[in-house]
Amino acid sequence: NLMFFIQGVCILTSTVLIALFVKDVKPVIDNSEKAQYQQAKENTSVWRVLKENPVIILFYICSLLYWVSYSQYTFLMPLDIETVHQGKGALIFGSISSLNCLVVIIFTPILTHILKKVVPTIKLLLGCVLVLIGYVSFVVFLGKIPVYYLAIFLFTIGEILNSIVVSAYQSQRIPASHRGRIDSIFRISDSLLLSLYTMVIGFLYDNSGSKSAWILIFAGLTLSIVIGFINIFADKKAYPALYVKDVTDSIDSEKMEEPLQNPQEKDFPF
Repeated sequence: NLMFFIQGVCILTSTVLIALFVKDVKPVIDNSEKAQYQQAKENTSVWRVLKENPVIILFYICSLLYWVSYSQYTFLMPLDIETVHQGKGALIFGSISSLNCLVVIIFTPILTHILKKVVPTIKLLLGCVLVLIGYVSFVVFLGKIPVYYLAIFLFTIGEILNSIVVSAYQSQRIPASHRGRIDSIFRISDSLLLSLYTMVIGFLYDNSGSKSAWILIFAGLTLSIVIGFINIFADKKAYPALYVKDVTDSIDSEKMEEPLQNPQEKDFPF
């Protein structure tokens, strides 16, 4: 009861903070070359926009496979921990989840800054790889508590990379007029697939054991990695303007390298 009460207080507090401090702001209009894919398309259906941008669907399939696999962190992992460490599962998983929260808080701003010039598709791929490594480490060394924390660290870094990708990817490639509608379609798809995926995982766990359930999760993440790798090249081809490097202002450096017009004006030591 106390756990639910604390969570309720947290949700209420966050709602109050949003109501007090988040105000309506005027949208910033970006007219740069890189913003050409964000231009509003009036009188155009969502399906037409998706048809014209198939790479977005490819990206979301990769993200979707990652998401349903990631969600097993709070479903399959605690079941295994309780099975192996009977009576201590809640304590161990609670400490693992606490580490997850700390890593998210500490490393999200750090990784966001360090990887700000890395394109979203590469960050998504790297995130999926780290989540897979984290899961594999957990399963291979199941029963060795210290390894759990290393596995959850790698897993959480992958989680962070994925969490900072989706919004950035959407904002740069989806027309502003359709961004909310397309996002809602994929969120509904997330929920539907997650519900089915979790039912299948539960069925496998009850009837074939933990290994069969983990194999399905590994297969989903491996497929997401393959699709993510393909998407890196497809995205660059579909949205070339996003990969054009900004031209830096080198006027000052050119002035520094410009030869003296009147050598006699230079001070010589002799």
